[in-house]
Amino acid sequence: MPHGRKVICPMYVTHRYGAGGWDYTITCELIRSNMGFEMRNQLRFRDREEQTAYLELFCCAEQYGECPYFQAFYKDGNRPAG
Repeated sequence: MPHGRKVICPMYVTHRYGAGGWDYTITCELIRSNMGFEMRNQLRFRDREEQTAYLELFCCAEQYGECPYFQAFYKDGNRPAG
């Protein structure tokens, strides 16, 4: 986790630090069912700094509802699980 913070966004699945060149990712729940395909919804970042900033701004913060990905999922009337 970024700086030991806990992720609170219900859409978050995992994140990965890569070796550079768009290898820094955040994986979120699917917006739609996979329709029989092996799909994932993944946000990709140029570097760890960008990824950490996004994690701290949305995934680990009370304002996760402001995340563009989160808003796209819930605009169609979907509701968080739990």
